[in-house]
Amino acid sequence: MDQELKDILERLETSVGKLENGQAQTNTKLDRIDKRFDAIDQKFVEVDKRFDAIDQKFVEVDKRLDAVDSRLENLETGQIELKDMLKHSTTLLIENFTSIRQDIRQRDTEMNADINLLFRKTEKNERDIEKIKSKLKI
Repeated sequence: MDQELKDILERLETSVGKLENGQAQTNTKLDRIDKRFDAIDQKFVEVDKRFDAIDQKFVEVDKRLDAVDSRLENLETGQIELKDMLKHSTTLLIENFTSIRQDIRQRDTEMNADINLLFRKTEKNERDIEKIKSKLKI
């Protein structure tokens, strides 16, 4: 029985040794897996940093686009104001040219009337002179 117990004890020690050996191999493999997971976690941290940087760039792009939109709105408002000013100026110019044309037409009419009056007076004077000459020659 002693021998049996020794055999059982030897088998138990062998089994325990194998278990300890397997446990050591498992621990080594788990350490490698932990290292890999740590490396993966580190990569995820780097990727998160990159995504944060990309998000920041998008925020900056959005701000710039907002500024561009604001400037375009100001530009469009300015163009509308310029168009209105041009319309107003054109209207004033047209009114001024119309008034000038009317003044020129009125002066032309008055000048023609004065010239006609001058010709009539000249003709009357010439007739009067002819009458006087004809009376003097008599």
